Amino acid sequence: MYAFYTCTNKKILANTFFYLFIFNCLAAIVSFIFDIEWMRTYGHIRDINDNFIDSRFGFNGFILEQNISTFFYVAGLYCTYFQVKYAGKSYIYILIAIFGCLIIGTKSIFLSLLFIPAFLFIKQNNIKLLFFTLALAVVVVLLAGANIVDYDTLNEIL
Repeated sequence: MYAFYTCTNKKILANTFFYLFIFNCLAAIVSFIFDIEWMRTYGHIRDINDNFIDSRFGFNGFILEQNISTFFYVAGLYCTYFQVKYAGKSYIYILIAIFGCLIIGTKSIFLSLLFIPAFLFIKQNNIKLLFFTLALAVVVVLLAGANIVDYDTLNEIL
């Protein structure tokens, strides 16, 4: 973090992080396509019968810890948005970033994907649409909290 704080050229820093993020997203996509086991988010360990101990879905790329990768992907998603919006990068980077975030398999990534429209609505001062998005998020949380939609069903969906 000290290197980020003391760097005088923020553009080089933003571009470096952006390209590292896109590279990791591409690695996650390749690991999803070819089912590379060591890039899984969960289930690196096998039991005696050679089955995964944790068989949940998810591919991280080169970041092996799901907590660190969640933070990395959320920051990378917003960085990609700013790179596309203000630095003139191609929209294909947004698609790569969103697909990379979808295949990571952590629930906090999906929650952060819900907050992207909220971020855009606040930025555009569209309060009605923001209210609708937040109400939808609350309904989803209440359905999950009241066990109308249980954990196993959510895992099957995700």
